[in-house]
Amino acid sequence: MKAIHIMLAVTALTFAAAAQAAIFGGFAPRQDYSVGETPQVVTAADFNGDGAPDLAAANADSDDMSVLLNNGDGTFGAADFYPAGNTPLSIRTADFDGDGDADLSVMNGNGTSISVYFGNGDGTFVTHQTYDFDPNEPPYPGVLITHTMADFDGDGDVDIAVVSLTGTTIMILPNDGSGTFGPHNVIDEPPGPGFPTDLVSADFDGDGDVDLMTVTGYLFGHGPARVLLNDGDGTSWTALSFDVEGDGIVDPPADFNGDGILDIAFTRTVNPGGYILVGMGNGDGTFGPLTSYNVDRPGYPMTTSDIDHDGDIDLIVTSFGPYRTVNVLLGYGDGTFADPLSFPGVGAVSSPVAVDLNGDTWPDVATANRGDDTVSVFINLTHDVLPLDIRPGSCPNPLNRGVRGCYRPPCWERWSTTSWTSTSRRSSSPALTAPAARSRRKVPRTRTWERRSTASRAIAATRKATDSPISC
Repeated sequence: MKAIHIMLAVTALTFAAAAQAAIFGGFAPRQDYSVGETPQVVTAADFNGDGAPDLAAANADSDDMSVLLNNGDGTFGAADFYPAGNTPLSIRTADFDGDGDADLSVMNGNGTSISVYFGNGDGTFVTHQTYDFDPNEPPYPGVLITHTMADFDGDGDVDIAVVSLTGTTIMILPNDGSGTFGPHNVIDEPPGPGFPTDLVSADFDGDGDVDLMTVTGYLFGHGPARVLLNDGDGTSWTALSFDVEGDGIVDPPADFNGDGILDIAFTRTVNPGGYILVGMGNGDGTFGPLTSYNVDRPGYPMTTSDIDHDGDIDLIVTSFGPYRTVNVLLGYGDGTFADPLSFPGVGAVSSPVAVDLNGDTWPDVATANRGDDTVSVFINLTHDVLPLDIRPGSCPNPLNRGVRGCYRPPCWERWSTTSWTSTSRRSSSPALTAPAARSRRKVPRTRTWERRSTASRAIAATRKATDSPISC
């Protein structure tokens, strides 16, 4: 009897592991939602307290922001509109006043201002403050390009950092704790060619303080990327620089190789192609050699997420121009990535955000679509799918056709007597692991599942069972 209980426990763990090790199944056909004119960036948070992430977009040509409330299942109602300043180019969300409700900040590029909106907790917002930078006074901000948010001064409140397209300065707006910002502090960047086109915040040197990174984009002549290490209070910064031909920076940065140190990635657009550059962090604010991955006309910002629930960080980046796609580069967990898997978008698709929109625990993706005046939602189809037949063209039912083969829902009864042995190098308990997400080597072709990524990395898993899960 004891042996039976042990066998049942192992079987239960096997099934649980199988459910978590599903192969990335792609996205459902996108759903488009009308917003304002020329949306630049989209962000996500629970604005009405129902537990489902909602969306907000900054609309450059209609000088407003749009808020889309989630119905709870990944679909959205009609947009509500709130006036912003001149040419909103970026939007961020955080709880600025500490009341537990998500607030919003919009950076107005030509208006050289930041608009701050307090959330009421019911999905509506009220304008709290517009912070204006005087374009006629040093540091002559000119056109603002983007902003990021973090607690830069260590007082527990979320502050704002802004970078100017026509200057070599970053401006920090400290939060006084009530959600009111300013006056701003100025970080003078080291002189160099070009002007900043992107800005992100993260703790790049692991000292507990939030740092900043800028990069010079293709429109203004490529220059070095600059890391500004925060000395602790948000007023004193140490500047580092390194050469990279990048246009945008991954946001948020993440640990690509599992060593506990933040790594970095950049987009680089060339005509007609482009690529992504990935570098491993050294833990002190510097980075190792960059590895490139071809991606057609990559937009920025790009983002990170574990899109396939395998424990490794993946990259999500859009392609603009004639390509109009959302691209997923699956991470191998060692700092390398598979070639991109592409999904059709619309308009000048940009600014992907990855978050579970329909409550199934799997990250979905939303994008802003300049030129189409919409926000698109891509629902992740990876949940409860397992490999059925990986041969090209082997899916009789197109609904079961995934991005790397043919899939079907798991056969629950058959799995009760099934166990798996995996060659996955990251598996801590191989006997309790479902078909491996990847492996660097093959195993003998004895009742073997095998597929290849577009990066030609072989993966395989040998099945030891008496019943077949594909027969039910």
